[in-house]
Parts: sequence; C-alpha cells; structure tokens
Amino acid sequence: MVGPNQVLPLAQQGSKQGEACSSNVFGVVSWGDASIDAAKKNGGVTHIASVDYRNLCILSILYNKTCTIILGNCTKSIPLFVS
Repeated sequence: MVGPNQVLPLAQQGSKQGEACSSNVFGVVSWGDASIDAAKKNGGVTHIASVDYRNLCILSILYNKTCTIILGNCTKSIPLFVS
C-alpha cells in the first residue's frame, strides 16, 4: 500500500493515461467534465494506479481550468462463445 507523498515504481503506475478537463469563466460559465470516471473513459483505463490534478488559473476569477489525470492499466476480457 502506498501512502500520501509516496511514489509508485514505474512498473506499478500503469501503461495507460486518461485525462479529463473542465473550464470556468468569471465563475459563472462552466463546461467540461473533470471527473475520475471521465478520465478513465477517455484513457480506456479500468484499474487506477494514481490520480493527479492540474490547475490553470488566470487572474483568479477570469479563467480557470482543472484537469484530472489518471494512470492505470486496461484489462480486456475476451468474451467466450459457447455454441
């Protein structure tokens, strides 16, 4: 188990990355989806190894952008057909 402020070894961080962002102008108009689920979907990640956030802020309230970045792995299951 990894605690706060600890870094996973590269082999455990995952081979896939997903990112999802949302933006806001003047604190009134917002668009986008910066949720972990959206980042998982965008990156095709099924098992999350780490989550990180990136923020861009211009003049405090003028423009804000928040992005959620996840690292993880994708395990694809092959459906079995029985005839």
